[in-house]
Amino acid sequence: MAEISINEADQRRSTARILDVREDFEIVAEGIIPGALHIPMGQLQARLSELDPSVPVIAVCRSGNRSAPSRTHSMVPASRPTP
Repeated sequence: MAEISINEADQRRSTARILDVREDFEIVAEGIIPGALHIPMGQLQARLSELDPSVPVIAVCRSGNRSAPSRTHSMVPASRPTP
């Protein structure tokens, strides 16, 4: 999975879905990216149906420790493009 910069993610917003995998308490404390879908990492497997398989996903978290495994552990299907 490729890492992208904040600027790259912002440029891709019109064609990709921003997926915030932080926990609820982090969202309350830090806020959420406008327009992002919030699914905590622990709920991702059960809530995959909320993601459109035809739309690329940009997974974000606080440090990258959770967004990387959301792809590398096959929680997001391999057929789903992830920038």
